[in-house]
Amino acid sequence: MTLPDTPPPVTLPDTPPPVAPPDTPPPVAPPTERHPGTPRPTRPVLLAAAAVGAVSLGTGPVLSLLDVATSAQSAAWARIAADIATSATAAIMLLLTSLRRSGSDRRVWCLMAVGAGAWSVGSVLWATYLPNGGELSSPGPADLFFVVLPLSWCAAAIIRSQQTGEERSSRVVRRLDLIDSVTIALSSLLVLWVFAYRVTRVEVDDASMLLSMLYPVLGMVVLALLVRSIGRNPSDRRALILLCVGVASCVVGDAAYLLVTHSLAITPAVPTIVDTAWIVGFTFIAGAAWIAEPGPERTPRPTKARRHVLLPASLGGVAAVVALVDLTETGGATWTMSTLVLIMVLLMVRQSITLSENRRLSRELVGSLKGLEHQASHDALTGLANREHLTDRLLALIATAGSGDRCSAVLFLDIDLLKPVNDSLGHAKGDELIRTVAARLTDRCGSSVVRFGGDEFVVLLAHAGSPADIEAEANRLARDMHEPFVTGGTTLVPSVSVGVAIVEAGAVPDEVLRRADTALYQAKAAGRGTAAMFETSMDDANLRRARIAPDLRLALEEDQFELHFQPVIELATGRVGKVESLLRWHHPEEGLLAPDRFLAQAEALGLLCEIGRRSLLTATALFAEVNRRDPAHPVRVTVNLSATELGSEVVRNVSDALAASGLDPAMLILEITEDVIIDDSVRRTLNELTALGVELAIDDFGTGNSSLRQLGDYPASILKIDRSNVAGIDHPDDRFIVQAMIELAQQLGLSTVGEGVETLEQARLLHELGCVHGQGWLFDRALPFEQLDARWLRGDASTHLALRRLGRGEPVGDPLRNERRGRSGTTV
Repeated sequence: MTLPDTPPPVTLPDTPPPVAPPDTPPPVAPPTERHPGTPRPTRPVLLAAAAVGAVSLGTGPVLSLLDVATSAQSAAWARIAADIATSATAAIMLLLTSLRRSGSDRRVWCLMAVGAGAWSVGSVLWATYLPNGGELSSPGPADLFFVVLPLSWCAAAIIRSQQTGEERSSRVVRRLDLIDSVTIALSSLLVLWVFAYRVTRVEVDDASMLLSMLYPVLGMVVLALLVRSIGRNPSDRRALILLCVGVASCVVGDAAYLLVTHSLAITPAVPTIVDTAWIVGFTFIAGAAWIAEPGPERTPRPTKARRHVLLPASLGGVAAVVALVDLTETGGATWTMSTLVLIMVLLMVRQSITLSENRRLSRELVGSLKGLEHQASHDALTGLANREHLTDRLLALIATAGSGDRCSAVLFLDIDLLKPVNDSLGHAKGDELIRTVAARLTDRCGSSVVRFGGDEFVVLLAHAGSPADIEAEANRLARDMHEPFVTGGTTLVPSVSVGVAIVEAGAVPDEVLRRADTALYQAKAAGRGTAAMFETSMDDANLRRARIAPDLRLALEEDQFELHFQPVIELATGRVGKVESLLRWHHPEEGLLAPDRFLAQAEALGLLCEIGRRSLLTATALFAEVNRRDPAHPVRVTVNLSATELGSEVVRNVSDALAASGLDPAMLILEITEDVIIDDSVRRTLNELTALGVELAIDDFGTGNSSLRQLGDYPASILKIDRSNVAGIDHPDDRFIVQAMIELAQQLGLSTVGEGVETLEQARLLHELGCVHGQGWLFDRALPFEQLDARWLRGDASTHLALRRLGRGEPVGDPLRNERRGRSGTTV
């Protein structure tokens, strides 16, 4: 098994240039300008190389046919001139290409230019000996320049082979390159040694022979590294292919020169072939620089991974065969056997490194597969198991159901009001809320927690006890989640609703989940933050909700929604200073529906904001007329705002409603529940609303977040105490809690309203504790506007009616004695 090369990176296309406006003529580029990075065509290089090769090969025969006396010398002059011209041209082109590059690319092309330039200088020195007919000594002055070419090109090839598409290389790749380079060099040297020395019996101390052998050996190393670099980094692919062809041609020329000058009896045609190989090689190298000069290709073609061990292994095998033949026939030399052993050792070391790297990659692959398997079965955000394996777990739970006295159950949990958190604080805070709930569930229930999706979780309880025990545990779980935590300077208080379904023997997993989900919906309808056990009667309610949901859009189109109003009574005087508007739906089949029957579906369908806008228009129009009719007894109207509406264009809607109706802004109160998360954007919206002159009331205080710190963030002037607290006010503990709320409101400058007042005793206790207003069935239910107008918007007559409901025959004291002012200074 061999180590695969690093795959080439995916090169993204460059960003397209901006489009000029229609009336602006496109700029015209100069005719000679080329787009940077656009490679030149390859065909001219091939044609040029073919032409140069043909001319070089034909020099001798042509001169002979012309019967030129000095044809041999003239042919030599022509070839040396061609060698100088092509090598110098290649050097200049390579230098120009290097100037267009940067980093390691510049060093590669610059080293190639140095090698070609040095060869050209060496050829010029060699040509100086031709006029005198003298022999050029070897080694000699020209060799000082000739030898620069293989050395500088070898350095360039090493740099290039270490480049990848990401401009980095691993230690393993560098080690393999070093081993392969040494293997190729030793194998080539061994083969050349046998042919040059053992076949021709040339003496070992022949320096010229040793120097001539250096060129093809290093050339093979250069060629191998350049070929390898094309697979690792496909940029400049076409230019590098031509470069490899040019280097290969020069290697052929070097090897042929070694053989024809030191080993074989040559004919006049052989030097022509040798020289032609160098001339054609430099032509290809110059062509490669010409193609690459504009810049690297922008979208190089992908290349397949290649097994680069084939070349060193093949050369090692050839060297082994040649060495064994030599040893068999002549007895060989000591260094021949040593070199062969060293080549074999290098190949084994390379294979060992490759196998070791492959084992490491295999381990990483196994780890990656396990990681992918974990990702497929677990949630990325919370780390909990996801719904992929929920069915298997449910089947295992069902299989053990009914086997003892203790029941098993499925808990379906949902985070309340996650969407307002995402809308107002951002999804990062919403994700933090989800993670916090998941961590708390895991701490409590261990590995039985599954994230079903979004803000929903499933908890599997095996043999947890009786149904009553399970329901109590679910309620405790919901309460335990209700603990504040701080994230990014914002205090969040998780609220979780829980639906519980008992697992029966032989049940179907989907049916168990459906029952738990149905119970969850019932828990949300009951006020959130609680648990509900599934009952068969819930299915009927669920079916009714399913039938109602498609009718909501039609209800909005046909204006089937209307407002009912409930009076808010001043407990000290009985005066009706304000009323609360409550939405109702006149369903054609179901009759009059309360908000808990349809608001959740309306919010899911995205209709809540439009319903709220119409409610604002209706309420402000009605009470603008009421206050114009009886300015001596002005009445304020309260309109509820959901958390969803605070993320909409609520400021503009309120402003438009006030402008259209003519209602005094001080006569409009907007109610928000305390579970609305206050952040900078929500605070800005609330401040813009109060800047219009309207007042804000905090509804249902004591049931939602109940964060006393956050209470100070609301720019409100009215605090409404929830009916759940008022219901137990006749008990000392609950009375103490209500008293603390009222005193807190007084310290913050807030007026108070007790909701759900149903008995005279509750009204009396609220009044004694300092609560300013009361609202509830003790006075009246929510009424259509006509009935409200006839009963509660009639000035003194309505006040006398309220006092009778309070058990008083006549008003007591000064009507303004217990007036309290809100933060804005407006009388409540």
